[in-house]
Amino acid sequence: MYRDRDIRRAIASILEATREFDGVYLRSVSEIPSLRAGDIRAVSIEPDSVDFSDSLGDGGANPGSDSGALIVSGRLNLTFMVRDDEPVSRDEAAEQLVTIASNALNDQSLASLTMPPFTRFLSLKWLTPEPPERRISATFVYRYAVDSWTSFDTTE
Repeated sequence: MYRDRDIRRAIASILEATREFDGVYLRSVSEIPSLRAGDIRAVSIEPDSVDFSDSLGDGGANPGSDSGALIVSGRLNLTFMVRDDEPVSRDEAAEQLVTIASNALNDQSLASLTMPPFTRFLSLKWLTPEPPERRISATFVYRYAVDSWTSFDTTE
């Protein structure tokens, strides 16, 4: 089984490839000691939750049965950050980053693993501005299948 970290790394690589971000971080905003002075447009990618279900549709009520494919549904929090002294420009730039990320990530097979119809941004929340910074918190969801309840990858 691939791991969710492979999906987070794929998202980071795709966002870096857009060349629209000064910083792409695979951790919570609170865990970044200080953003680099040059980080005017950045994004933080952090895990939120993972749910499991099986092909029987019992929501994982009987994992010991190993009855078939395991469906893994994950949620990530992406926090988009923009620094700009001018409030309107700041908000427009933050919104533009979300749009760029949506175009790059929605309906994609991330890490050759996720199912495109279930790979997308689910919600956005504008956080209270802290001038000169504006943040938008976004929930990103994905889904993939593995062979069984016992096929978890334990390699480093």
